Amino acid sequence: MPPDGTIRRVVGRVLAAEGVRNAHLSIQFVDDGFIEKLNRLFKGASRPTDVLSFDLSGQGTADFVFADVVVSVQTAHRTAARLDINPAQEILRYVIHGLLHLLGYDDLTPRTRRKMWRRQEELVRGLSSQR
Repeated sequence: MPPDGTIRRVVGRVLAAEGVRNAHLSIQFVDDGFIEKLNRLFKGASRPTDVLSFDLSGQGTADFVFADVVVSVQTAHRTAARLDINPAQEILRYVIHGLLHLLGYDDLTPRTRRKMWRRQEELVRGLSSQR
């Protein structure tokens, strides 16, 4: 699990890079059972997922974010083991992915998925160069 300070820095950098000036976020780190319940309740999918984002702002503006991001730590650990990377890095990737969803990115079509993942990986690479 990344330290709280690292998570805060990552969130701040992503929001700044995307032009967000004001944000109030809750980031929850949960297990697969909990995220599966949320996924079923809110998305209709009876399976665990990596991250879910819930926009609570009701404003739909890109310069203000009021939201919850829920990350499955178990999924991150499984994926990290499969990719032979540090689980903390995968958790941060999920946080970034969740933030991008809140900022209007989506991964529902091949074109939008490529755009979102390209931006996500740019941000991930930027984090490793700023350490």
